Amino acid sequence: MYGVNYWETFAPVVKWTTIRLLITLIMTHEWKSRQLDFILAYPQADAERDIYMRMPKGFKLKDGRDHHSHVLKLIKNIYGLKQAGRVWNQHLHKGLIELGYRQSKIDPCLYYQDRLIMIIYTDDCIMASKNPGKLENAVIEMSKKFEITDEGKIDEYLGVKVQRNEDGSFELSQQLLIEQILTTLGFNGHTKPKTTPALSSKILQRDEDGPDHETVWDYRRIIGQLNFLEKSSRPDIAYAVHQCARFAANPMTCHKHAILRIGRYLMNTKHMGMTMRPNNNPLELWCDADFCGNWDQLTAGSDRSMSKSRTGIIITYAGCPLTWSSRMQTETALSTTEAKFIAHSD
Repeated sequence: MYGVNYWETFAPVVKWTTIRLLITLIMTHEWKSRQLDFILAYPQADAERDIYMRMPKGFKLKDGRDHHSHVLKLIKNIYGLKQAGRVWNQHLHKGLIELGYRQSKIDPCLYYQDRLIMIIYTDDCIMASKNPGKLENAVIEMSKKFEITDEGKIDEYLGVKVQRNEDGSFELSQQLLIEQILTTLGFNGHTKPKTTPALSSKILQRDEDGPDHETVWDYRRIIGQLNFLEKSSRPDIAYAVHQCARFAANPMTCHKHAILRIGRYLMNTKHMGMTMRPNNNPLELWCDADFCGNWDQLTAGSDRSMSKSRTGIIITYAGCPLTWSSRMQTETALSTTEAKFIAHSD
């Protein structure tokens, strides 16, 4: 019960920008890396406060007491509690500070020591250092404080496969997630693939007078999967996915067809990923904006969002994309110049 058994439930996770930056540093500078997994992470932390749970049916104590007369008092933080993620994160943070790590002021899931960097996503961890001995000692010290398994060098993280190529480039891909999306959409070997994720000649609108969408799959769930795919390894579908996400509250048939179009494009490119070719370039920002790109005079009276311009950005380091975005601006620009100023400010 809120206010009695728990108060706050938020627990941070590492940003994809941080993940890609660390992977880029590992690849470009040939740092040594290790991937660690915390075994049954949540129960490694003590329960935050007194919490009781029903005794499982069929479980009896020696004197015959059972679930009718007694309950169990939690000693450890268990999965299923609303605050479980937060309690584990606080326990992990305390342990890392005791081991001499410092927390980043920019990303709360980035920790570092002398010549060593570590990022954490709940119970998945990547360590990197250009000093192999330092890395080995860090893993040993971590195993004394927490129960962990050593997964070796990084080759997959959060479902993203990391593959190094012979020419020095590396590739981030998520074929398994794409196949899950295609299965959910009901695609099979007879489905025709597409070479682009969206039609350049058609902009999605609310289409309130159009037919409702009827599918066996959940529109919002697919949007969530596509968002995760786009933010982690597929910037090429950013614009198309954002267009469909805008209408998740009330999707119509035209929006369903737009989702299927993205699926057909992914079907044609599921074996591909984002290839990163490191170079000596510094941090770079590429930014642009259209001017009322969604404007349609016939339906503008019922949809104010058409007067908004769209910002597109991509930030790279050593020629490798770290973060990108395609989204509507929050205020109305009255000229192309204003739209670009807003994008640059953002």
